[in-house]
Amino acid sequence: MAPSQALDYGDPLTYTVRLLYPDDRTSVLYDPVPTYTIYISGSLSAPAGVAYTRPPTPSVAR
Repeated sequence: MAPSQALDYGDPLTYTVRLLYPDDRTSVLYDPVPTYTIYISGSLSAPAGVAYTRPPTPSVAR
């Protein structure tokens, strides 16, 4: 990414991830959200048959 294209702190970042396979199979994509990133509810979309499971919220050690 060229410096003129760099994002500033707080700028939204939109990207598309596409998994393509020649046959039917179960696939898993792990795309961790960086610390201090906000997920916007309803912003995730996928074609029919694709499921999204939100990872569990990490517990805080006491």
